[in-house]
Amino acid sequence: MATDLKFDQFQPGGEMQFGDRPVGLRSSDLTKNYIFDFPGTGIKDASGNYFFRYGTVGASAVNYPRLVNSLANTAVLYTADGIDNDIDVSVQPKNNGQLILDELIWPASDGIADSVIKTDGLGNLSFSFGALVDDIMGTENQVLANGTFGVPQSGVVTLTTPQDIAPTSTPTFSSLTLTNPLTLANGGSSKALTASTGGIVWTDSNSMEVLAGTSTALQMLQSGNLSTPTWSTATWPASTTINQLLYSSAANTVGGLVTANSAMIRTSSTGVPSWSASLTDGQVMIGATGGTPSPASITAGTGITLTSGANSLIIASSGGGLTWTDVIGISQAMAIDNGYTANNAGLVTLTLPSTAAYGTSISVLGKGAGGWLIAQNAGQSIRLGSSTTTIGITGSLASTNAGDSINLICTTANTVWTVQGAPQGIITVV
Repeated sequence: MATDLKFDQFQPGGEMQFGDRPVGLRSSDLTKNYIFDFPGTGIKDASGNYFFRYGTVGASAVNYPRLVNSLANTAVLYTADGIDNDIDVSVQPKNNGQLILDELIWPASDGIADSVIKTDGLGNLSFSFGALVDDIMGTENQVLANGTFGVPQSGVVTLTTPQDIAPTSTPTFSSLTLTNPLTLANGGSSKALTASTGGIVWTDSNSMEVLAGTSTALQMLQSGNLSTPTWSTATWPASTTINQLLYSSAANTVGGLVTANSAMIRTSSTGVPSWSASLTDGQVMIGATGGTPSPASITAGTGITLTSGANSLIIASSGGGLTWTDVIGISQAMAIDNGYTANNAGLVTLTLPSTAAYGTSISVLGKGAGGWLIAQNAGQSIRLGSSTTTIGITGSLASTNAGDSINLICTTANTVWTVQGAPQGIITVV
């Protein structure tokens, strides 16, 4: 420590300069008083370690840092001062050291253009790779921006060009105004649309469109052959029941026709469709000129038999042939539509049936040597040309020779028989 010391002269309020050597005094222990060079290269603590160091750019320096104390509840000011109007402040770590402000570690290098600073929640700041949205403006509470961290900003988001919304993002907007609509590929409409109550959204080749709603209930949407869809002119029922048939119940009105069991559909004289009554075995639908067809059963005519079954109707001829019986005895009760051969050495008596329908027939052929005789029942008679047998049981026709034959047709139900054609042989009329 230097021995020849003196006090430098200062004016009140004067400032120290480089080379000044102030004396430090400690009133508690005068033996430990010492002097030090000020300002030198910095200020040391009591252990002799630098508390901070400083340097100068030389005699041309005009700007300098400035520390300003503060009043209660106000901030201490670290600023710059000097002869320049605008003075920057630069804080730089040494070599690979990091800049830490309020426990936040700042990135050591710049990011790409339009990047934004983000935090990982652990105090590490970095530049994001997403583009920066320049402006958020509008009415309060309409939109929140900045995501989970930071102070949300409110207002309408105005985008000057269509923007991509990342699939990992879940933005919620009360109101979103775009200068240009988003394209279909980016989830937009590609067109400014006007809403229509009850309308349908569809697309043409490059944008969404709105088909205006219709005030007519129950109309159907119809395709437009690669063009605008339309509403049908006809109205349709809101619901149908099982097996119900739909038909035009009026002009441009589709209604339902309730089904019926085991029935056929038919139309009235004015073309109105309906179901017939349930059909039974063998019934068919019978038409009526100017009227509504109805199910009915077919009536068998003369010589026809009908046999009805489930889904079947057998029609057969009953008069096209006779059933023949070879009578080897001396008597036989005859039946209609049958033929008989009298095959006995003695006389064979053949009695007419007591009941017979008009048009039924009987044939008799002589076969045995005894010949034959046709007997009558009460009230019956047989006509042979201009001759007629006696009415009742006393009348008869009889063969003369063994091979005589005759064919009889019932011409009056139950009572009168007439010989058909010429008999074979000489017939005796009684």
